[in-house]
Amino acid sequence: MRLSSLTIWYNPSLKEVKNILSYSDNFDKVYIVDNSDLDNSELAKKINNAVYVPLMKNTGIAYALNRGFERAISDGFDWVMTMDQDSVWEEEEIKKYLQWVEQITIENNNIVSLAPFAKVQNKSWAGVLLWPLVFKLTKRKGIDFVDRCFCSANIVSVKIWQKVGGFNEKLFIDDVDYDFCYKIRRQGYLIVLNNDIWFNHAIGGEKLTILPRINNHSDFRLYYIMRNMMYIMKVYPEFAKKFHYRKDLFLLIADTCLFNKEHRKILARAKHDLKTLL
Repeated sequence: MRLSSLTIWYNPSLKEVKNILSYSDNFDKVYIVDNSDLDNSELAKKINNAVYVPLMKNTGIAYALNRGFERAISDGFDWVMTMDQDSVWEEEEIKKYLQWVEQITIENNNIVSLAPFAKVQNKSWAGVLLWPLVFKLTKRKGIDFVDRCFCSANIVSVKIWQKVGGFNEKLFIDDVDYDFCYKIRRQGYLIVLNNDIWFNHAIGGEKLTILPRINNHSDFRLYYIMRNMMYIMKVYPEFAKKFHYRKDLFLLIADTCLFNKEHRKILARAKHDLKTLL
């Protein structure tokens, strides 16, 4: 299999370069599609096998991913590993992951999307202290066939990306990865998760707090979360039911809109704009 990696940048720093360097040596080419307003080509040059694609504005995660897949296809790659800029691999884990991927895709050609376990960095002291216990109680072992996975560290067949029409650019951000997974599953293809292989993933742009916060989103982000959750409920009702979208949307509205007039306006705009997606 010919495999490349693809990372989407947004206002990167040397930290994001270091993150890519944790796995870049395992690939012939590392595509970096940059949603920043500024050119970050000098940063990209610190990664020997990087192919830098500046978009010079925030086009959304879906648009950037699609441009990256197009470049990978033009260079003859048939699989792409998509990575968030905040994700990091341990050397031993990435090597195990790539060996497993090559083996299992030979054994089952109906598997078109593969993922490892994501160790998500906690953003509260309470979460940090409780993480070892939570991890022990909830960590699964072995391989699971799943209906969705994170975009980060997901290895995807470019043939399937073409067949399902790529990532939905109308969603812009939020649920872009899950929407893509739901399209795959509806067509009967398989997504497999290996719980015994892991990578580190952090949510960018947040500070460590004492207790977890239900909502810490900007108004810009809150709009897309609400609108896209409603979109999933309309387009993929079977998956929305399985993953409790209605309950999660209700809790989000209760947390953000009950005592905030401006957030109620955001919800109203999200409901109105939903029509343009359907």
